[in-house]
Parts: sequence; C-alpha cells; structure tokens
Amino acid sequence: MFELCNQGKEGACLSYALPEGVVENDVGEQTVAFYYVERDSTGAVTNRRIVDENEEILLELGECAEMGVRTVTKGIDADETPLIDGEATVTADVNGECFGEPTPSPECPECSFTLGSTDDPFSNLLSAGPDPSTGFPGIDVRLRVDTSPGTGGDLTESNFAVCENGCGQTIESVAFESGGAVDIVVVFDDTGSMGGPIDDLQDEITGFTDDLEAEGVDARYALVSFKDNAEVDTDFTDAASFKTTVDGLSASGGGDGSEDNVDALAVGTGNARAQTTDTEDPPTGGALSTFRPGAQRVLIDITDIGAHDETDDRTRFSQSDVEGFLNDGNFAYYAVAPDATRFDVNKRDIADNVDDGTWIEFDSSADLSPVIDDITEDLTADAYVLSYTTTNPAADGTTRTVDVEIDDPDQGLLYEQGSYDAPGS
Repeated sequence: MFELCNQGKEGACLSYALPEGVVENDVGEQTVAFYYVERDSTGAVTNRRIVDENEEILLELGECAEMGVRTVTKGIDADETPLIDGEATVTADVNGECFGEPTPSPECPECSFTLGSTDDPFSNLLSAGPDPSTGFPGIDVRLRVDTSPGTGGDLTESNFAVCENGCGQTIESVAFESGGAVDIVVVFDDTGSMGGPIDDLQDEITGFTDDLEAEGVDARYALVSFKDNAEVDTDFTDAASFKTTVDGLSASGGGDGSEDNVDALAVGTGNARAQTTDTEDPPTGGALSTFRPGAQRVLIDITDIGAHDETDDRTRFSQSDVEGFLNDGNFAYYAVAPDATRFDVNKRDIADNVDDGTWIEFDSSADLSPVIDDITEDLTADAYVLSYTTTNPAADGTTRTVDVEIDDPDQGLLYEQGSYDAPGS
C-alpha cells in the first residue's frame, strides 16, 4: 500500500504503465494491477477499485489517492521468473482525458447599444431572472414603459434590445400582461399612535391579496414591524397566513419620538437580522429568507413619524446604507409616511433618492385604505415581458447584469439595468 498526493498547482489524471514481459495468467486478466482504496466519511473502506493499465483516474489538487497492488496468479508456476521484471510507472497528467471534454466558452455576440442613463421617469425594470415556466437558461425581463405607446401595449420586439454581461441576446418573444412573481415585504410601525392604521390594514388585507391573485400575480408576503427595534413577524408566506399575522398586530409602546425604521428597512431588504433588544450585538432575532429568483421585490414602509439615524446607539445602519440595499436589490419602495423634515431620517428623502421610490403622504389620522388601493393598482398594472435564452447557459452561480434599450416612439431611447443570479451547478 502507498499514498500518492497532489501537491502541485492543479488537478491531474493518474495512470500507470507496466514494463514489458509481465507473466501471463490462465484467466485473461492483468496479472499485476493497481487498485484505489475508496473510503466513506468515517474512514471505513467501501471499495477497492481495480484500475486497468493506462486507465486514467482524476486526482484533484490537494487530494490523496490510497493505492495498492493486486496480483492474479492462476496458472502461473510459483517457480517461474518474477511476475514483472522492471519498473511500473505512475503518471500524473494535467492535460489528460479524465477531465472530459473542456467546456466551450459561451458565445458573446456584440451588444448592439451602449447603455445610457437609467435615470428617467418613463421606464422601470421590475425584475429579471429565470423563466418561471421553463427555468434557466430561459430568462424573463419584466419592465414598464410609462409613455402613451408603452402603457397602450404598442411596443414590440423591434422596440427593445437586451444585453447580458455585455453580450447581445436574441429576444424570442414580447408579452404585455399583468401577473408575474412578486415578493412583498410590509415594514410597519406598530407603536401606540398607529392603532387606526393597523385597523385599516387588517380591514383591507384580504381585498389586497385577493386583487393581486385575481390579476394573476404570484405573490408572497412578509411582515416586519418596528418600534425602537425591528421584529420579523412572519417570513415569506401565502395570503392566508399573512392575513393571520396582520390580524395579530396591535399598537403599543413608542412615545419617545423617532423609531428604528432604518434598521427595519435593512431587515426588510434581507440585509440584516433583527435584534431582540435595542442594542443586541450580534443580533439573534428573525431574518427573512431568500427572495425568489426573477420575482419583483416590493417593500411597503408604513409609519407616522421619522426615524433616528446611526448616531443613535439603537440603530446599526445609515440612510445611505438602506438606500444602497433598496437599489442593489432592485426594490420598488413605497414610503407611506409624513414629510418628517425635522427628524434625522425622512422617508420621503429615501423615496426620492432611490431608483424606484414612491412617497405617499400619510399620518396616523389618515385612512390607509386608499393608499393600499393605489399600491394594488401599481402592482397589477400590465408590464412588458421580454423573453430570451441566455447565450451563457453555464449554471455557474454568477451574477449576470442585464441591460435593456427601449426605443419609444414618443420619448426616444430609454435604458434600464437589472441583474439576476444564475443557478449553481
């Protein structure tokens, strides 16, 4: 028995060659052959794999192969000459055939455009990711174009161009439809002054979820509440379970001015775990699970007051941090809040600063019902779905940047950018 370890720079194909003149046996098998010892996770031997001369076995970088020698001597006289007379050679070949066929480089057709400014009021990329029906490498890009031709459904394939990681893609179809997958996070201030809005939310939540379902929206819902620290009331769930959670909300506490809305936004975007106490470090509270690939991400932030910033020892994140979380995650952000100019953080400012933000003026004495109706109308509006098969079908887990050019008859060239993560192998 001996052990051979790969301490080089890359994987290699192991093989061996015997010298000429090996004595032959009567059963037609190799008289002398190497075998590889295979063990389970406990170290117990599960197999001794016989390997023929010149057969290649992969030895990855940093791994070791435990090897032995088997002899088959039936029909050989013990008084004959040695079974082999010479050297057996073991070879490690980094260019061997055990690696299989090399993976071809993905095609990269030239992109037909250079991305321009994405900061315009007329277009909005909602989501990009694997086609929910066919899966990867089919990709769907969902976007809205707020122009007369765009809202009328008049744009066709000739009005769009798509590039992925700088490579041109062939659009296979364009649909104009409602529906699609949406992951919705409601971030709700449940302090004492919010009793009325909580009652409104409880009254409206069934109609809200029913309206989305009626329009073909595949929605999941999560609820994060906050006072001076955030709490994950429910991770992503269905409409019925979400309603049960909302019905359990009650208004209490607060009274010390601004709340920890900034940390609640970090939790709601999936970038932080909640704290079980105001200053717990490290945090041990709840956290949201992963957003679905290709689903539109929506965060609805409802409060009647401004927020304290990172200079308060109860807040871990800055306004700039959460604006980055919202942009990086391509969230549609609804700030249902007052214009709280005298506070450290004003949610109206966040809505103004992020790529897809909407501020809806609100205070605790106002009726929340029309606000929910407006958001429902937004989420169920028709959108364009651009479908293509990516030219890079490798399931490599990489993040792919998707650029879209829109040639609108009224507004000219518009641009949007998003991204998705390819599945891992």
